[in-house]
Amino acid sequence: MKNVLLTGGMGYIGSHTAIELINNKFNVILVDNLSNSSRDVLEKIERITDIKPKFYELDIRDKEGLEKIFKDNKIDSVIHFAGLKAVGESVQDPLRYYDNNMISSITLLETMKKFAVKELVFSSSATVYGDQKSPLDESSQTGVGITNPYGQTKFMIEQIIKGQPIQIRELVKDIVMHSNWNLPIFPTDEGDAIASEFLLEDDEEEV
Repeated sequence: MKNVLLTGGMGYIGSHTAIELINNKFNVILVDNLSNSSRDVLEKIERITDIKPKFYELDIRDKEGLEKIFKDNKIDSVIHFAGLKAVGESVQDPLRYYDNNMISSITLLETMKKFAVKELVFSSSATVYGDQKSPLDESSQTGVGITNPYGQTKFMIEQIIKGQPIQIRELVKDIVMHSNWNLPIFPTDEGDAIASEFLLEDDEEEV
């Protein structure tokens, strides 16, 4: 059974992803600083799945704390949702966004490298496509006409992931981009949840 770390795992998309992973027999470890979420999410996940995932309240810019999580849990794969995400707020306070989103991602990649974790799903944003007209796909140009610091941080993180020396670039298997997913309101008592696909190689053999 793979141990999957979800950064920002107590948030809206993170919690739905946690439910789908648990239902597909992954062992989920959640890390979140709770700046935009609540501990109550753990109880809701448990009510739906009958499993209460391990949770760490941590800002992943805390490298020492993050390394302890990797060490204690033998992490196999990472899904990186953590980050500030309000476009308007990023325009008003850009330095906060550059500090939070960039440093947290760099710290995560450094920790993955140290512990030889080679599977990553990065949650990017359609803002990396700038002001281009739809429809867009993964072959569309990115990094041109981005209108806000939030989008700039997502684009720069993509470049960091893709442009590192080979020993770091090998860590990355998939970059997942999403924007305005049509998710249900937080999973209901009946257990309805979004079917979030987790793109990992060889997962059928590992489950």
